[in-house]
Amino acid sequence: MVEDPAALFGASLKRLRARRGLSQRQLGKAVHLDHSVLSRYENGVRVPDPDLAERLDTLLDAEGALLALVPAAAAADLPDPAAESTGGRTGADGHASADAVRRRASGLPSLSRHFLGRDTETAVLLAALPAPPAGGTGDGGTRDGAGAGQPPAPSAAGPVVPGDPVVLAVHGMAGSGKTALVVRTARLVRDAFADGCLFVDLNGHTADTEPMPPAEALGRLLRRLGVSAAQLPAETGERSALFRAVTEELALLLVLDNARSTRQILPLLPSGPRCAVLVTSRGRLTALDDAEHLALGPLPPADSLALFRSIARTPDTAATRAACEEIVRYCGHLPLAVRIAAARARHSSLRELASRLADEYERPAELDDGERSVVAVLESSLSALPAEQREMFALLGLHPDEPFDALTAAALARISPGRARRRLEGLHDAGLLLRATADRYRFHDLVGAYSRTTAVSRLAAEGPAAALRALLDHTLRGCAEADLLISPHRHRFPSAAGPARPGDRAFADYEDALTWLTDNLGALTGLCGTARRHGLDAHCWQLAYALRGVCFLGRHWDAWDRSHAWAVEAARACGDRIAEATSLGNAALSHSTRGLLEPAEELLDRAITAARAGGDPFAETTALAHHAWVLHQRGRHAQAVAEQHTVLAFRRGNGLPRNLAIALRDAAVMERAAGLGQAAEEHLAEALALFTALDMRLDAAMALNVRGEFAARDGRAREAARHFVRALEAARDCGSAYERARAHHGLGLLAAAEGPDRRRRAGWHLDAARWRFTALRAEREAARVAADAAGLGVPVLTPPSGHGPPSAAGTPA
Repeated sequence: MVEDPAALFGASLKRLRARRGLSQRQLGKAVHLDHSVLSRYENGVRVPDPDLAERLDTLLDAEGALLALVPAAAAADLPDPAAESTGGRTGADGHASADAVRRRASGLPSLSRHFLGRDTETAVLLAALPAPPAGGTGDGGTRDGAGAGQPPAPSAAGPVVPGDPVVLAVHGMAGSGKTALVVRTARLVRDAFADGCLFVDLNGHTADTEPMPPAEALGRLLRRLGVSAAQLPAETGERSALFRAVTEELALLLVLDNARSTRQILPLLPSGPRCAVLVTSRGRLTALDDAEHLALGPLPPADSLALFRSIARTPDTAATRAACEEIVRYCGHLPLAVRIAAARARHSSLRELASRLADEYERPAELDDGERSVVAVLESSLSALPAEQREMFALLGLHPDEPFDALTAAALARISPGRARRRLEGLHDAGLLLRATADRYRFHDLVGAYSRTTAVSRLAAEGPAAALRALLDHTLRGCAEADLLISPHRHRFPSAAGPARPGDRAFADYEDALTWLTDNLGALTGLCGTARRHGLDAHCWQLAYALRGVCFLGRHWDAWDRSHAWAVEAARACGDRIAEATSLGNAALSHSTRGLLEPAEELLDRAITAARAGGDPFAETTALAHHAWVLHQRGRHAQAVAEQHTVLAFRRGNGLPRNLAIALRDAAVMERAAGLGQAAEEHLAEALALFTALDMRLDAAMALNVRGEFAARDGRAREAARHFVRALEAARDCGSAYERARAHHGLGLLAAAEGPDRRRRAGWHLDAARWRFTALRAEREAARVAADAAGLGVPVLTPPSGHGPPSAAGTPA
């Protein structure tokens, strides 16, 4: 009795799978097949096509045993596809003839019914590929986007250079859905290729599997096109030449999935101008010169949420929406992570899952459903990299999750900026870094979490501490250099980072320094906390000190409060009472500037005590000056003036022109409130002269606004307007949105007082002031402007949503 061929194939498959220690799910994942289909094969219910049998052969090291069983099974159970298309014709040598080669090839994996979004990317790919004939749409849906989730109609494909097939390369980080995108695209256009479609998984990043050599891939492709094993040359170059010859007149779509490198792809490119190739890889295949490249990032939040709901089967209710949005945000909108989280959500509550994913250090490990794992795909990407790039990946995990550049990476690795830049580019090309700007990089949220989680374990024992010290030295020197430009003549402390070194940051001018500090403020603030956690306390409080200038200028309250809270702790930990007094005083200034007088006064009492304990009259009078300002805000003007005059006497006698100028300006405001108008005018004029001589731009803008306010209250409208216009220019020059708003407020009130014909100008200025104050979260000031506008009956000209106030050039007459 002849054994059933399907049963024979199934028994052999089951035995070989067990020998390799693989589950049906694991094997199915490797060949892009649902495990239930594999189960039917093993139970003898059906037989696979030769393409799948060959892939199973390779994965299970069966040396052709499974493929040899397929013809017998096909003869007993299925029609022979080659016989159907060629009438059984073969060449004189007994192998497939040219006609046999032309049979329609097929081998695309199935497309998940949960594929959602990517319409824009699909349209880009479709635009470069030939359209199927009228009425032909493949099996992936309509090409014109007639249904929900379908791509829009593409533009006509560009001309094809004779002899050159279309090559489209899609690259992106692990788990971004590259394979699903190209399979969807291939299914939409497959009818445009008369000779069919071939799919090869090149195993570029498959766990526990070596990348497929080009010779093996060529062997598979040629056999699927009808070339017998006996006709296959041994050399890769000869197989590639044969493949080009065979495909020269074919209209074939080739999908090369999961490529490791350009070297793996080049021998597999067909020659026919009616062919097209879709390639996926985690890194950009930069040496694939003739390809069109498409970078694939995370899903848009709406598509990410829809994908999660589709798989998790959660109802769209108010009760579930917040939890679902939180989960997909924790997933970084990465399709693989969203799919894993959705699969887990079907067996646990949304709240519990969100709670588990909330911990950044546990999040990568939590995104594992037993079959798929974010950690596994990241590890497979890392394992393909050279040792120095793996080390750089680990070192970057010591840095806060904000953009970083080559200078930062060079400091961490203690190498030249050029070498650091090349390593960053390598990580970017491998899909492990994203480009934030032209010269700065960042992690995807999950990749960053994984880097920070594993950084210490990946580095040598002394590596993390030495790298962090080098990074903080470099950062502190850079911040101090930038602060010298935006806060000139400020009191300086001996640097914990030591003297300047080659490779330190240099800034061209004030604007360059301000831009760098502002753009990197999140990371710089985070490094204050990093220094505190690792016991580098002098670095911590000095870094906060260097950041106070930009925080005051931009009213960056969160960065100011966080950095100085750490600074106070650090100063106390290292027993430096002067540093403690300085940090407490600067923390108090943040509070008093916002009108938070009680916490400010408490901090200043502690600052004065610490300064006296440290025996430093400079620190004591600085804290006393801040305290005098709090008294002024409380309406205790006489007491404030008395304290400020004590500060003035010390400043005049100790050769501190910057601090003297600031004390003079503040004294003028306090004196004016106390009824000492003449003294106030004299002190303010002296302060402004010093600010101008010392090139203290922000302080000059502040003093000009004070002069305008004094003149306006005295009824000197024209003089007040001149001061406010100068203040507006000075504020724009130094980058102070707060002082610009203050000047606009003053100009708006002056315009309103001129009469009804100036109401439009008044409304413009008042709205510019209110808009800027609101953007700075200066709620008191914004409310005061709104109240003034309402009290004067001035119509406020609100700019359109998403737009800032008009430029000065657009000021109404």
